[in-house]
Amino acid sequence: MPDIEKSASGYNGKETSQASLLQSNRSLQIQKIIKFLNHQDVIPTTVTPIKVTTIKSPYIMRAYEIQQHTDKLDKIQRKLLSFMKTEEYLRGEYNVQNPKVGDVVIVQSSKCTVEVELPSFVCRGLIQYIKKQDEIYYILLVDHGISIKLTRDKFCIVPQNFIPEKYLTKAVGVFNIMPIRMKKNVSNGSNNSKSTPIEKVLIQSTMNCGILNDVRDLGYPHGIHKGWNEYYKSSRPRKLQSYIWPAINNGLNVVAIGPSQCGKTSGCVMSVCGLVAMRQKEVSHSATRPLALILCSSSSEVINIHSLCMSFLRSFDNVKSVAAFNGKTSISIARIAVTLEKDKKEYAICDNVKSFGFCHEKNVCVFRHYMLPKIDAPMTNIQIKVCISTNVGDICALEESMDTFKRVQIVRIRYDKDSSEDKVKFVDVRCIDSGVIHEAIDVYKLMHIPEELSNLPTHIVEIFLAGVAPPDKEYMWNHCANEAVHKWFSKNFDERSYIIGKVCLHLGNTIWLDDLRIGTKLLGYSDMIGSSLKKELLAKNFAILNDNHMPDLFKLCKNSDMIDINGHDINVMCK
Repeated sequence: MPDIEKSASGYNGKETSQASLLQSNRSLQIQKIIKFLNHQDVIPTTVTPIKVTTIKSPYIMRAYEIQQHTDKLDKIQRKLLSFMKTEEYLRGEYNVQNPKVGDVVIVQSSKCTVEVELPSFVCRGLIQYIKKQDEIYYILLVDHGISIKLTRDKFCIVPQNFIPEKYLTKAVGVFNIMPIRMKKNVSNGSNNSKSTPIEKVLIQSTMNCGILNDVRDLGYPHGIHKGWNEYYKSSRPRKLQSYIWPAINNGLNVVAIGPSQCGKTSGCVMSVCGLVAMRQKEVSHSATRPLALILCSSSSEVINIHSLCMSFLRSFDNVKSVAAFNGKTSISIARIAVTLEKDKKEYAICDNVKSFGFCHEKNVCVFRHYMLPKIDAPMTNIQIKVCISTNVGDICALEESMDTFKRVQIVRIRYDKDSSEDKVKFVDVRCIDSGVIHEAIDVYKLMHIPEELSNLPTHIVEIFLAGVAPPDKEYMWNHCANEAVHKWFSKNFDERSYIIGKVCLHLGNTIWLDDLRIGTKLLGYSDMIGSSLKKELLAKNFAILNDNHMPDLFKLCKNSDMIDINGHDINVMCK
């Protein structure tokens, strides 16, 4: 009896311990679920639940909509079985002997081997890849989102639209990401490393100068590397650059031959600017000859190379880069640049010019740096001709969400090296009713808008704060400054308040204000003028005074042959 009681007592103790452990695990799971839900964004009401069936890469995934998927699949199954009873199918009228990529097929589970298990008795598929040496066909089951490998005798070719139902699965992918390094080429469901292009460099030299794998190992002055990082935002050299830089630094004469965009020009200019910066103290201030001379094939190349040199040598006040064309000085180049700027009639004025009065990347910036009186004259309603083509200035419709559209204007066309000017893929647009800018929008998402809608007036005005600039000679407002502006508005502006400021300049739909201050209405008293945005930015060292901002803009207007602005003489404003 004592032994039995001892065993029972031990069992009860073990059972109590397990119950306590189970309760603890449940509490921990509940806490994890609550913590997970607290970090989730609110799910939009327009969301469509999907199920991902296959993942090839973050860019290539197959998925189908969960809602009514079973009913749609049953309907397709019945139509497939009905089609298989037709005379055309039984005679094999469409079942050709040499299938091609893109052909539609029907696969039956009765014809497949044990290794291939179909999700349904009969499925429709799409040939995505053919391995000719083994006569293996990679087939995507378009209603199930999975791929299978079959031999030719296991499927039948059918017409493209033998049933009207659309494929139940779609290709989806994660937007706005890039791989750190692409090791294989993923194409048509097959990993093919042989199709990846290999860049080879042929070197003829009696001296082995080595290979440079990091731009920072060049050892040029800090300002040169800073300019490189701002311009190219990469510390990894191109294949050709990794060979020519060590040779140039060793004093060799280098001739680089290669295709466009291989890094010849940037590598040469980087070396010249780096060596000039290292030897600047050896040159007398009274020297009349250039330390380096770069010859270009055209006037446009002169402008581009000059801009590149200015970017690298921006930190060196005693080094001067001069552009010349056909023996003429920079004045002729400036005239050519003005002519090119006048041709940008459809482009908006550069934001850097609006913000600071100048653009540090003027010669490579796609936007306009010249005032055109007919376009930039102050007006409230700008009449813009609407066309269905994707040109800068066109007004189109963009679907924001399901059945919700907004009017947008194309402000920039993004060209890449793989597309021509006639085949535009992506554009930047600005919503003319809210001022929000959307970048890299697929042109296929833009729709034609009726003329009566495009001609409706817009009341959005672009505002720039005059007389301030980022500290430390920067040309971009950092995240802290932007956050400070948002906090200033949320803290000081409410339904009783309004914003007041003195207009310094008005061009087109853009105005420059000397300051933004909060005004508050009080019953029985005069309005109270409170916090100042300019003082807030200056006090917290988010900005410094830029006394040249407005004078530079007035001078630019004068050089653009604008006589007066809103009835004010431009010559008086420039004084």
